[in-house]
Amino acid sequence: MLVFPKSLPRQDRKYIIDLKETIFNSGLENISVKIVRDKIKQVPAMAWCELDSNSWSLLQRQRELAGVSRKELGGAIGVYDRIIQQWEQKIDNVMPRFSQFEKYLNHLTIKSEALDYRLYLPKRLFKK
Repeated sequence: MLVFPKSLPRQDRKYIIDLKETIFNSGLENISVKIVRDKIKQVPAMAWCELDSNSWSLLQRQRELAGVSRKELGGAIGVYDRIIQQWEQKIDNVMPRFSQFEKYLNHLTIKSEALDYRLYLPKRLFKK
């Protein structure tokens, strides 16, 4: 467990706390690295995709304008309609895997490259 103070004593200095080696050398497996989509060439299917609420609202609106229900879309991409609701409304911060996200977008003929989103990748995919 790491504990940091709410504020550091000197506000006129920039502090860098580099935990990269500590994290990558730990035996912990359930650690993900958050990166911007543009920083990776090929996105693994199992990566988690994070969009902000506004982006999800726009996607939901596009889905509704296309006349596609959550139930129909869920059936087409292999998830329950409640899962799509959780994505679109950011309920409990449920995020789709990249493979699911691509299917969601493809069904609505939206290109993922046009969106600003972050990825969570397992640390094992990164070299030390």
